[in-house]
Amino acid sequence: MDLKYTSLVEPSGISGVGKGVIPVNHAVTVPIGIPGTGQSNFKGLVLPSSQVPALLGLKSMQKKHTILDLREGHLHMWTADKESDLEIRSKPGASGVSRIQLEQAASGHLLLPCTAYKDAEARPMGGSSAYPTQQQ
Repeated sequence: MDLKYTSLVEPSGISGVGKGVIPVNHAVTVPIGIPGTGQSNFKGLVLPSSQVPALLGLKSMQKKHTILDLREGHLHMWTADKESDLEIRSKPGASGVSRIQLEQAASGHLLLPCTAYKDAEARPMGGSSAYPTQQQ
């Protein structure tokens, strides 16, 4: 496997994947093979002395027009080139379907807006929290 390392013109730092800011001076290109799609290259930043695995960032997924399917029993990533278009449709007559606009934090993390109490419809979003709580 041929790895190709390159020095960054402008070194930067990564936050949100460990403690503090991790300095980054290099990028790497790694050949990969994905079942059903063929061979490609993964390009990412090198986090020195880190156990953080290769991460597919938001900007990369946006560039590939990515849709994630994380329903129970599914872990799929759909991608398309700019000319192709992916479409999400609910079953005819389906109720309990919500499309929620996420926000992006300065760190690049995705945020679920959850403070619009006055504007929120008085109906459940389809299920309970995935996190168990203790009632008092």
